[in-house]
Amino acid sequence: MKILPTYPTNEAQEIDEALNILELTIRLETGFRYEFINHKCFESNMEINKNTNSIFNDNYHAGKNPVLKNRFRNLVLTAIGTASSALDKALDKKFGNKNPEDHSQVGSIRNIIYMIRCAFTHDPCNPTWICYEKYQKKPYALTIDKSVSKRIIFAENSSQTLNFEYDFEKLTDTSVNFKHFHALDGFFLLAEYAHTLVSN
Repeated sequence: MKILPTYPTNEAQEIDEALNILELTIRLETGFRYEFINHKCFESNMEINKNTNSIFNDNYHAGKNPVLKNRFRNLVLTAIGTASSALDKALDKKFGNKNPEDHSQVGSIRNIIYMIRCAFTHDPCNPTWICYEKYQKKPYALTIDKSVSKRIIFAENSSQTLNFEYDFEKLTDTSVNFKHFHALDGFFLLAEYAHTLVSN
């Protein structure tokens, strides 16, 4: 049975698929780190296209190279870039043009997602905050209830909400750090909150 590719047909589905890809890359990175993935996958000839008999050769030697760990991390970074682009596009279609002076909950998430998108679009493997001056005038802050997330199971003894604050005047021209999102689970929370806004 031939499995056809699935193409998102609306903005909410685009966000879903982008987050599915991000989750997959994190699972792959984690799987490699804990040696759930056989290194032979990276050290053997591998078919690319059955119709043309094209293959990757066996000189990649990635399984023996610690650099591969960084490549898996770069895979995660590029998936964050894809997700932030999908989020930014969907929010624009839902709410129209962004307003840098809008510091409401909705305005803040939109401007934060846009700055994340800019950081990853310009340099996916080494994202740097590129914050235009009009986004630097005042920090953006928002609080998100963790129950918004359908993907992440947070620790029961942790706070029910997560606070985000971005001072882009201080962040501009600095490297993006996962701590800026409260780690990857925080990025998912930002993304899933944006998803609820698009879906409503």
